[in-house]
Amino acid sequence: MNTYILSQIFVIMSYLFLINTYQVKSNKKMILILNIVACIFSATGFFFLKAYAGCIMSLIAVVRNILFANKKINKFDSLIIILAIIVLLSLYTYQNVFSLLPVIATILYSLSVWQDNNKLYKIFGIPIEMCWLSYHIYVKSLFGIILESILFGSVVIGIVRKK
Repeated sequence: MNTYILSQIFVIMSYLFLINTYQVKSNKKMILILNIVACIFSATGFFFLKAYAGCIMSLIAVVRNILFANKKINKFDSLIIILAIIVLLSLYTYQNVFSLLPVIATILYSLSVWQDNNKLYKIFGIPIEMCWLSYHIYVKSLFGIILESILFGSVVIGIVRKK
C-alpha cells in the first residue's frame, strides 16, 4: 500500500481521538489517555509522510502524557525534563522554520496539560491547532489539513460550551 495512503489512515485515526480530548468536560486523566492514543497514531502518520519533526514531537507527547498521568512523579520536574527533551530533539529534527511548528505546538500543549485549569487547556488549543494546521499544510497531508481544521472548530466549540 502506498505510504501516503497509510499516512492518511493514521492521521484520521489520530484525529478521531484528539477531537474527543477537547470535548471532555473536566476529566484530566481521560484527556491524557485519549491524547496518548492520538499521539501514537499521529507519530505513525508523520513517519509515513517522512515528517520527522512531527513524528518525534508526537512520540515525546506520548512520554509526556505518561509522566503527567503518573501521580508519583513530581509534575514540575516532569515538565522541565519534557521541555529539555523537546528542545534537544528539535535541534536534531530542525530543517527550516516549518519544522519548528510541531515543536511550538508540543511545548504549548505540554504547558496546557501541566497546569490544572481545563479552561486554559482549551484556550491553549487555539495556537496549538494553528501550529499543527500550518505544519500539515507544509507536509501536504490532505486529511491532516481537513481534520485539523475540524479540530480547530472543535476547540472553539469546547471553549464556547464551557462558558
